[in-house]
Amino acid sequence: MGRLRSIALLAISLGFVALGAFAAGQGGDSLGVGLLCMAFFGGAAVMAAAELLPADLPTPDAEGVTLIKPNRAHMIALMAGGALMAVAIPQTAHLMMTSEPPLLVAGFALLGIVIFGGAAFVGLWRLLRPNALYRLDQVGVASLHGAQKWFVPWRAVRGIDPIVIRGIYFLALDVDASVPRPKGVLGAAAKIAGLPEFAIGPTGSRVPFDHFAELVRHHWERGRLMQTHN
Repeated sequence: MGRLRSIALLAISLGFVALGAFAAGQGGDSLGVGLLCMAFFGGAAVMAAAELLPADLPTPDAEGVTLIKPNRAHMIALMAGGALMAVAIPQTAHLMMTSEPPLLVAGFALLGIVIFGGAAFVGLWRLLRPNALYRLDQVGVASLHGAQKWFVPWRAVRGIDPIVIRGIYFLALDVDASVPRPKGVLGAAAKIAGLPEFAIGPTGSRVPFDHFAELVRHHWERGRLMQTHN
C-alpha cells in the first residue's frame, strides 16, 4: 500500500510540475506562479521517487556483524526535495500576503522553511558523514548516528516489540534499568517524539522494516544463546 501511495504521489506531483512549466511558459504574471508550482511539486516528486528506490537487504558478515547504513541515493533525494520545497515556501507566503493575515502567513512560511530546510540539512549531513546508523553483533546493538551514541548489550534486553509513531515503524527495546539512559538532547527529543528511551528503526536507510526487525531479533536471539552456553 505504501508503494502504491508513493506512485500516486509521484504521478500527481509530476502532473503539477507539468502545469507549472506550462504556466511559466506563458510569461508575465504566470511566470512566478509557474516557477513556484514547479519548485514545490518538483520537491514532492523527488521525495516520492526516493520511496521507490530498490530496497537494501543487509546480512551479517563473516564475523557476524551487520551494519545498517543510510542509502546515498535516498539522502540525495531527501536533500534535493527538501531544498526545492524550502525555496518555494517564501514565494508561497508572498502570494498569500494579500488574502491572509501577515502574521499567520509569516508563521506558515517559517514553519515550512524549518521543516523542509531541516530535511535538506539532514540529507546533506548524512551525505557528508556516511556513518552507519546501527551496528548489530553477537554482543549487542550500537546506535552510531545522532548527537549521542549508545550501546546496549543483548543480555540487558528483556524484550523487543514493534511500535508505530506517527506512521513510522520502530522497535522498542525493553532494556534493564542497569543500562544508562540517553540524556541531554537525545533523551529530550525522544520524549517529545513520544518514543521509548531505546527505540531503533531503519528510517534513513532503504532497509524494509520487516527485514530490519528480523535482523535485530536474529542478533538478539544469537547473543542470548551464546551467553547461555558461556
